[in-house]
Amino acid sequence: MLKRINESNRQRLGNLILAALAVAVVAAAWGTAVRVHDSILEGREQVRVAGQLIAKSLDHELDVHVSYLNAMSYQAERSLSGHAPTLDNPIERLKRTAKGDGFESDLPPGFGDHQHLGRFTGLGPVPGINDPIKQEMQMVVSLTPLMRAIKERGDHIPWIHYASARGFMFIFPYRGSENFFFNEQLLKRDYFAKATPEANPERHVHWSQPYTDAAGQGEIVTITKPVYQGDHFLGSLNIDFKLESLRQFLRGVPIPKTHIHITKNPEGQTILQAWAHEDDVGKPHDRIVLPLSNAPWAVELTIDEGALLAASLQGRMWHLMAVIALAVTFLFLLMLTRSHRLARNLAITDGLTGLHNRRYFDAMAGQQFELVRRKHLTTGLILLDIDFFKKYNDHYGHQQGDVALKAVAGAIRKALRREVDQVFRVGGEEFAALLPLNSPSELPVMMERINQEVRDLALEHVGNPSGRMTVSIGGVCIAGNRWMPVSEAYKVADDALYRAKTSGRDRAVVAEPIAN
Repeated sequence: MLKRINESNRQRLGNLILAALAVAVVAAAWGTAVRVHDSILEGREQVRVAGQLIAKSLDHELDVHVSYLNAMSYQAERSLSGHAPTLDNPIERLKRTAKGDGFESDLPPGFGDHQHLGRFTGLGPVPGINDPIKQEMQMVVSLTPLMRAIKERGDHIPWIHYASARGFMFIFPYRGSENFFFNEQLLKRDYFAKATPEANPERHVHWSQPYTDAAGQGEIVTITKPVYQGDHFLGSLNIDFKLESLRQFLRGVPIPKTHIHITKNPEGQTILQAWAHEDDVGKPHDRIVLPLSNAPWAVELTIDEGALLAASLQGRMWHLMAVIALAVTFLFLLMLTRSHRLARNLAITDGLTGLHNRRYFDAMAGQQFELVRRKHLTTGLILLDIDFFKKYNDHYGHQQGDVALKAVAGAIRKALRREVDQVFRVGGEEFAALLPLNSPSELPVMMERINQEVRDLALEHVGNPSGRMTVSIGGVCIAGNRWMPVSEAYKVADDALYRAKTSGRDRAVVAEPIAN
């Protein structure tokens, strides 16, 4: 016949089963998490590789624009040094503006398609035929074939222009005075100001901030290179290109679960993004920044971590379902165990004060007294009673009486704050405590501490001569050579409580048991 398993063994067995199931759930969840993590890392690496290809393609496209500038710069140097064919004097084809505050190109009818020509515009009177500005203007005109070839590459380059420190501009293709006329404010724009020796002593190519074109070409960026004659700064060569062309390029190479931006490096300011993503604000994301070689920009890849995680979980659905099944089983057993323990706690807990009840006192007192007898330990048993509590209830009402009981229970817990101290409510206004001791001398100190904590509550009690709530306490110390059963110790402590009440209340009395 199978032996009967006691309650303690059943609890240990249940705990072992829960622990084993918890280990299985953790192991399965860990394995799934590792696989999902590896899948996420693989997805990020795929995004990085795709982003590197995009960055390489963008670098190539931007390098082409830089090459255009370098080609025009080389041609300008040849013209200024006299190594290029001599051209007609452009000053001969200038005229004063209608307002008389500047000059512009004068192209008579039949001179050619204006779209294949450029236009001078400047401030001040028309220069003289042999003005030193002549050579600079001839240099600019010599660049017209290159400008035409560059412009024919596509509509993404709306304008190519030259800005001179002498106060004129040449813009290609031709734009009439009704659309564009030179003014001094133009020399404060990035494409000239950032080319000056003070701003750009290294004579590097400069990329402007994006800005809106006044002629309706949308957002554009200007690439600028300074032009020198020897060590003398003349002006800047500039190529405008539409940001929309880069946006269309990015839209043509989408990366799943990723938003692509071009940002200013290293500030991270957004230059453009392939698509607007207002709905993604606040969503978790991961960023990969890939600097470009030929511009002070970077390709920024913003990975939607939620979408990447969802895709990784979808690929591990069977693992996830197994983990969920184990977890549900574990939670069910855990809830069952907790329900059992809660029911047990309710059976041993006083519902009003939250202290242990009389039933639990009877069980724990027997165990502790037996431990004292076997191990030759020392423990204290105290009983306490709220003074004149019936009068308190009669005067303040039972509802306020319950409030007072809870307050006194809290004061006792505050006084007996060691983990080994156990406090019980054993009757209406009666409490008990079991206190493991190192020395019998500790017991009166702990009892007086309870008295003081209750006094400190300062609860009004008109039925108490002191005018406030107090307690009377009786206690007994139980040791190996002074041991007695629980029932006898309880009677001794109760007698001590009675002496505390009859001798004035609001005090503690320790009984001295007869030695065995």
